[in-house]
Amino acid sequence: MYNSDTFPAHGFSLRNKLLDGLRGYAALAVLVFHSILMLSNYIVTDVLYTPIYQIKENYYKITKFFLLLFNGHTAVNIFFVLSGMVLFTTLLKSKRGQLPIITFSLRRIIRIYLPLIPCLSAFYLVFNCLHYFLPTIYPHIKFHPFVQNCFLYKITLHGASWTLQSEIWAIPLILFTFYGYKKWGTKIVLILTSLSILIIDNDFKINFHAANTWVYYFYLGFCCAIFPEQLKNGIKKIGWFLPLFTLVFVRGFFIHSSITANLLQGFSIAILILYLSSDPEDKFSSFLKLPFSQYLGKISFSLYLWNVMVLNLFLPLARFTFVQLHPLEFGILIAVCVFIVTLPLAHFSEKFIEQPAIRLGKNLSNFIIGESIPKLSRAALLLGNGYLFNWRRKTIPGIHPIP
Repeated sequence: MYNSDTFPAHGFSLRNKLLDGLRGYAALAVLVFHSILMLSNYIVTDVLYTPIYQIKENYYKITKFFLLLFNGHTAVNIFFVLSGMVLFTTLLKSKRGQLPIITFSLRRIIRIYLPLIPCLSAFYLVFNCLHYFLPTIYPHIKFHPFVQNCFLYKITLHGASWTLQSEIWAIPLILFTFYGYKKWGTKIVLILTSLSILIIDNDFKINFHAANTWVYYFYLGFCCAIFPEQLKNGIKKIGWFLPLFTLVFVRGFFIHSSITANLLQGFSIAILILYLSSDPEDKFSSFLKLPFSQYLGKISFSLYLWNVMVLNLFLPLARFTFVQLHPLEFGILIAVCVFIVTLPLAHFSEKFIEQPAIRLGKNLSNFIIGESIPKLSRAALLLGNGYLFNWRRKTIPGIHPIP
């Protein structure tokens, strides 16, 4: 989803290559996860959402292991914590005169929508062409649901785009928390983080998916952004294995959406990100710095977007009973095929859509700053020296305005 200079889906500077690699593998996990799940409804209801000790058959225990190793929900939670941390850090580093409400929002909107719309357009055209030639295999996509998904008003076509809808809704949340932090300090972030934990077990949805959990993960990212430097040595002592093992596997022993599972996974993700932010030297860090890991990080946003269209090309296979009875084997095989086909699409999208979108957002925000700040400064100067001075002369007894 990002390159070495740019954070995925956001267009902000992030100099930590380890986090680039982490997000790249998270995007790959989403691809494998959906490739397995789409082949059998039983896998979703009786394997994914069931604690591993309650699963009786060995085949489904192995399937559960793979769904934990390549868990799309875990990957998305990593995305949200990283987003919260990097975006909040970006706001903290912004200069006072940069109009963050306007420029931050503009960059976010451009960064998310510009790569999304071409992807959805290709999805719409490809599947309607396939429907024309193979009407019994591929469905017709209507224009109205396509437009709804393009605006992220409703997720009708691209199921994974619900995370982008959440990121759009998170813009006012981030700004609200940022200004609260500037006024009241760390305590307001901790209070709001505590409140986000309380809503995990509540049905808190306003026309968008899973708000009762993604808000919590964003706030963990905010906490990472303001984490005291003097405490980071303690995080280094924990190392990478314990938080990584916990965030990947421990959730499998609890009900999938329980508050316990979310708390364990959320704090494990935050600890791992804080650890990697310190740029340690170990085997896991070396793995994340490998050229392939860095390349995955570079294209991860486009890989996340475009694999959905390619994956749906294989969806008709789920009609065959033999495939439904072997979702793990066929799912892994499909995942390999989807990755191979999606790779050049993601490479093209990152180079010719993502990067121009980043530059456009940056140039527009700089233009707004360049045009608005001088005008606001002149207005303030006129207000201070002219209107305010005359108002004071009119209202102070004994001072009469010049005729």
